[in-house]
Amino acid sequence: MNRNGSIIFPLLISLAITFGSVSLYFSQINLYQMHFNQKVLVLANFKIYVSSVSAILRSQTAFIKSMKSNLNGSLWSCINNVEFACAQITPFPFSLIGDTGDDTHLFNDPSPDKGLDFDVEACSGYPSIRCPFRYELSWHAECQTMTPTCQSPDIFLEGHLKISKQANTYLLLNTTNFDMLVRLR
Repeated sequence: MNRNGSIIFPLLISLAITFGSVSLYFSQINLYQMHFNQKVLVLANFKIYVSSVSAILRSQTAFIKSMKSNLNGSLWSCINNVEFACAQITPFPFSLIGDTGDDTHLFNDPSPDKGLDFDVEACSGYPSIRCPFRYELSWHAECQTMTPTCQSPDIFLEGHLKISKQANTYLLLNTTNFDMLVRLR
């Protein structure tokens, strides 16, 4: 009997280690599944977000409001005045204004701390873990000549997703999937 007792104790220890390892394995799988689900949700939300930006740009009221807004500098003059000398320099920030009747800008708030959370809702505190994303819109003129300014240039609108380092190490998103380039003229 003493022999049987000496076998049972190591067997119980082996079983406890095995159950502990299996439990740890399944908790890691659950953690991976939660991480994967959050990444899929963020990807889907940003696809909807970029589609919303495109839809607002197709709204004539929102498009004209945005072009005329003081937030967008000389864009309106570059588009409508063939005599205006448009600067061909680095991109200018672009704020997209909705067609709801007020002048609340919906996208690309000019404040550098404004961003988007994991639900792609507006937040403050970018770049942080609670406000890890920012979708930046900008416009630029492309002249046919290599001069610093020109009349009647091609005008382009670009959109780029920015992500905080903390969130990107967690999500590993390819932000170029959400880039946008629209020719305005």
